[in-house]
Amino acid sequence: MSKIRLTQVAVDKVRPPAAGRVELFDTHLPGFGLRVSATGAKSWFLFYRAAGRQRRYTVGTLAAIPKVEDARDRARALLHDVARGIDPADARDAEPAPAPVTVAALAADFINRHAKVKNRSWRGTERLLALHVLPAWGKRPASSIAYHDVEALLDVLADGGHPILANRALASIRKMFNWSVGRRILPVSPAAGVKPPGKEVERQRVLTDAELVIVWRAAEAVGGATGAFVRLLALTGQRRNEVAGMRWADIDYNRPVIVVQNNKEVEIGKATVWTLPRESTKADRSHEVPLAPQAIEILAALPRGGEFVLSTTGGTRPVSGYSKIKAKLDALTEAEAGAPLAPWRFHDLRRTAGTGLARLGTPVSTISRVLGHAEGGVTKIYNRHGYLPEKCTALDAWARYVAALIRPAEDNVIPMKRA
Repeated sequence: MSKIRLTQVAVDKVRPPAAGRVELFDTHLPGFGLRVSATGAKSWFLFYRAAGRQRRYTVGTLAAIPKVEDARDRARALLHDVARGIDPADARDAEPAPAPVTVAALAADFINRHAKVKNRSWRGTERLLALHVLPAWGKRPASSIAYHDVEALLDVLADGGHPILANRALASIRKMFNWSVGRRILPVSPAAGVKPPGKEVERQRVLTDAELVIVWRAAEAVGGATGAFVRLLALTGQRRNEVAGMRWADIDYNRPVIVVQNNKEVEIGKATVWTLPRESTKADRSHEVPLAPQAIEILAALPRGGEFVLSTTGGTRPVSGYSKIKAKLDALTEAEAGAPLAPWRFHDLRRTAGTGLARLGTPVSTISRVLGHAEGGVTKIYNRHGYLPEKCTALDAWARYVAALIRPAEDNVIPMKRA
């Protein structure tokens, strides 16, 4: 029997044994102590005598009572009951045990309390859990899920030909259980230490000029908000959900463009600027995207009604159904080219725009800001320059280059540098 003075520091430093469990008795309150198992679970216990018998009582888990002083006070209250002739163990046995938290309940709580608040793509996480996790584990107590359960589920997905989906499932499972540990719902995460089963390959797909022309013309043939959506993806280089969620209220058609000349701020013109609110961007900060004349022309052809620019519901909801839009484009591009294009995604248009800007001689720092990449280190704190003039120049040049590809003319062709 080990005895120590149970302080908060001592409790935090206790490491799990290699096997079985250890019990550490408090020198301050006799009979009170901390139990630590090989799995990492920690719980408070109390030994006492009632009716001539020695009894053991679990005061609570460390997850439920994280502070040692609170656990010790609870143990003192129980000893007070014993002194009055009340056996806590008998009272506990007379009460029905609370129903365990199921994985389905845990997932719902995780989505509502965390994912919806912290993650704009929470619907994807919710859908992944609903399709691939809850059918297997939904009715099981969350505390019953173990390391081997996680591995077995991932093996089913990976062996079924979906290794990358298995990786995404693991990411969602890990976030859910880590959140449950942080909320002290579970003592440990069963996903801790589980490795992704699929090998991730970085995408490098960039559309050629000829492919970009084919996709653009297919988007023109689709027409409406969906066709405009695809063309704006190509012109702005912004993310799919950001472009789809464009709102009329976020477009300023008369923004002054300011530069510093001879230590003075000088307005060199006006620009149409689309400002993405902080909550709409992956980098969690507002982002200004100047719109080139070609992009403004696309907007001018759209009906002005409702909140959202790109909408098939009168502006009440942003354009959606990306897979259906892509299927239409694939059918049209195949008809145009006489054969299917090499596999591509909407995100490849963003990479194509970034690559095109580089080929036009745009500095890498400007490309990064056009694409809305997050800055690291202290630079992001001290550098508040918006780079609007530089972004205007870059996106205007890219839009003119795309226009020259779509409708060639000798006076608007921009020579490209070798990559």
